[in-house]
Amino acid sequence: SGWSDWHTVQTNTNWQKLAFNDDARTSAVDISASGGTDKTKFYTSVSYNSQDGILIGNRFKRLSGRLNLDQSVSEKFKIGINLSLTQTTAGRVQSDNEFSTPMQIVALTPVTPFKDLDGKVYNSPTTTYSNPYVDYINGKYNSVIYRNIGNVYGQYNFSSSLFFRTEFGADIQNQNDDQFYGFDTDFGSGSNGYGESDWRRSLDYNINNYFNYKKTFSEVHDLEAVAGMSYQRYNSEYANVKGEQFPVEALQKIASAALIKGGTSVETNSAFLSYFLRANYKFDNKYLVTLSGR
Repeated sequence: SGWSDWHTVQTNTNWQKLAFNDDARTSAVDISASGGTDKTKFYTSVSYNSQDGILIGNRFKRLSGRLNLDQSVSEKFKIGINLSLTQTTAGRVQSDNEFSTPMQIVALTPVTPFKDLDGKVYNSPTTTYSNPYVDYINGKYNSVIYRNIGNVYGQYNFSSSLFFRTEFGADIQNQNDDQFYGFDTDFGSGSNGYGESDWRRSLDYNINNYFNYKKTFSEVHDLEAVAGMSYQRYNSEYANVKGEQFPVEALQKIASAALIKGGTSVETNSAFLSYFLRANYKFDNKYLVTLSGR
């Protein structure tokens, strides 16, 4: 029980309270503008969001921007672009069933003090089990994500009833998870520190080309038809590396590890090509017939 006398209940530590952040805050800022002329329309926005988790070690920040632009080149032809950029940073905690998870701290006995007389946080064997708070102050688990989503299109109107539209869209995401646990933590105590790095990248793009026809005959016959093609391709890559035996806790990158414990890399690819047709017929706004195929 450390420096205190458990026989006289000299200490009554509220371990559960230490797992929560009493000063968790949320803040958000959104700025947007829109406007244009009879030929040009635009919308732009910037957003910032920050959240502190109620559990220690949990936090979230996101900065994003958006631009939508539509331009009428002529009476028959128009183009446009939609672009979104996002940066997300997050402080994460370990998965369940591990003693480094904050809520595992409730397993510690209340007769054990939180710190010794020199101000150092107690850990096993003084505490009943490994103290998750030590992993919180001497470890990190951070994620940084960059995501870009964009779409461009062009549309040509042959007449008031028929137009052709082509679209290209892409979703690009990069994510890096960085972990380090110091010499006194549950993960790093037996290996002179533990580090792990995960890197992910995904690219998802699609192309759509289609004709759209819509017309009313004799005021009671409504016909709408869409015919075209769609192509989608997806690629993802993942790499992971783990290391131990760090010279000092200040050097937390895998390059400083004296021992590389393992690693892997994976790549996934897929593609999808389809042709589609859809027709809707409506009579006198009462009867509807729909045919579709892909």
